[in-house]
Amino acid sequence: MWLMYIALEPVVRPRGPGRGGGGAGLLAGNFRDPIVGRDILMGGLLGLGACAVHDLAGWLKDVSAVALAPNRFVDPATLNGLPAVLQSAARHGVGAIWIALAVLIFLAMLRPLLRGERRAALCLWLVLTSLVILAVARSWPVILSTAVVNALLIVSVARFGLVAGVAYSLFLGFTQQSPLTTDFSVWYADATVVSLLVLLSLSLYAYRVALGGRRARE
Repeated sequence: MWLMYIALEPVVRPRGPGRGGGGAGLLAGNFRDPIVGRDILMGGLLGLGACAVHDLAGWLKDVSAVALAPNRFVDPATLNGLPAVLQSAARHGVGAIWIALAVLIFLAMLRPLLRGERRAALCLWLVLTSLVILAVARSWPVILSTAVVNALLIVSVARFGLVAGVAYSLFLGFTQQSPLTTDFSVWYADATVVSLLVLLSLSLYAYRVALGGRRARE
């Protein structure tokens, strides 16, 4: 995956400042680049927004009396104890990189063909949304949520770059596919603890780095 990004990065960087993003800093080994922090925060915010959209779609299906079960995204593996939760977290990480990298590659391929950044993003959004709708969407709340969630994914990569796209998928995956609870005495609380630790650690790191050595009140 890293070799693929190294090969792709010189191609996407000249085609817009958003597409390179914090990936250029990470490629240079600069883990304290403020742009890296910014991209993680923006991608995470968009990912949480996508999770909220999915939850809203499930609520709309209930209140609109759509004859389908509510959205259920929880990964059953996260209910099998801490080792399974950690394995699921590792899969989230690898999957997030692949998703963001795939979007970046398709945008880079479509841009010269369609002669425009916005046209490439719109084309990718139409194709991706149509495929998901044809495969799994069976109600209007899910169709609407699919369109919005895919738009947020493409915006995160097209506007902020690979790092933001990875953060988007990580935040969406951990909040959507892990059973979250405020009761830490329940048997599946391990998944909640791991998810919170990962997301809070990423958020604190990104916030600290994004400040670029400045204090929060400056």
